[in-house]
Amino acid sequence: MQHAKFNPSFKHESHLKKIAQILWEYRIFSIEDKSLYLKVKIYRIILNLSHINKQNPTEWLQYKDEFENLCLTFYELKNSEIKERLSQTTLLETLKNSLIKNNLEPYFRINFNALDLKLRQYLLLAEISKEEEKIGNYILSLIEDRDSVLKERVSLTKKKIKITFPYISENRINNILNVDSIESLQSATLKAFDEFSDFSFENMYDKFLASLIKLQGDILYRNKSEDERNTYIGNMLGMGGFQVKDQTFWGSSNTGKSAGEVDIMVLDKNQLPFSIIEALILDSLKQDYLKQHIDKIYKYDTTGLQNNMILVYSETKSFSDFCNRYYTYILKCNFPYKQLSSDIIDTGYSEIKIYKTTLERNRKPTNLYHVILNLSS
Repeated sequence: MQHAKFNPSFKHESHLKKIAQILWEYRIFSIEDKSLYLKVKIYRIILNLSHINKQNPTEWLQYKDEFENLCLTFYELKNSEIKERLSQTTLLETLKNSLIKNNLEPYFRINFNALDLKLRQYLLLAEISKEEEKIGNYILSLIEDRDSVLKERVSLTKKKIKITFPYISENRINNILNVDSIESLQSATLKAFDEFSDFSFENMYDKFLASLIKLQGDILYRNKSEDERNTYIGNMLGMGGFQVKDQTFWGSSNTGKSAGEVDIMVLDKNQLPFSIIEALILDSLKQDYLKQHIDKIYKYDTTGLQNNMILVYSETKSFSDFCNRYYTYILKCNFPYKQLSSDIIDTGYSEIKIYKTTLERNRKPTNLYHVILNLSS
């Protein structure tokens, strides 16, 4: 794996301002131009910094020799001092510390992060000097600190995203923020905000699942009618930014003679159908009744939407057995279109089961999600 070399951060405006301020202070304190020695020291500091930044430890062939040279250069930079004038000593120390903090420490973190184990093995050698051991441990502390800082920033970013998008699943947030460096966290964060703000089925699915969890936890809806439950789900989707029409007349009825009533229709940004949700209450697996509702979806879906859902409010006494029988049924069900597959979706919850059936509709795969919510008393 090829690692990009770390470039000094002189190009960063804030850091340039710091160095400019230091040099300006130097000119103010220098009443007479007797500072040639200080200029040489500054030059040597920057030169040593450049020598270190040009190195790429991942390409070292003789690790011991290269690390020893790195240590000598680093000590020469770090131990630069002037004892003639207090003002010059202070300015030189400020410049040196600023360069180490803003240039060398990021360089060590990036270039030695992948060589953590190799550096630890090197420090176990008996012939290394105390100075090399000290610098090696210093670099290791930076790597470890970098990991802890990364974990802290990722955790904070997750909390901010969860506040902004409370219905987005933990798995999706974790997948996007699965980064290995602080440098890549910013782009991952921007990607997360962009993706979770988008109008997509994934975002609608997360909001829909969050709505089911809330409805399931509200004891008042245990004895409510199907329409009242549907209205609750529709309102929750609406609060999540998805425009919903419930009990909408669309397509044709099951007999094909008049317009049918769609339980919940989600519209896209252009006010066109995006996904149809057909709901029903079952206290047992009534296959004919279930098949009737499945067929209704495809009577309503006149354009061939990519994703539709059938929502079952289960009031059975044995939820697990009911779900097993339901899944067995859809595996052999005679859908309006050819069944390509049926899969079990892991929701992370024991009282909500989701199955996904993929059907081939005019040579295009479309999905029907079977969502079973346990609402038994």
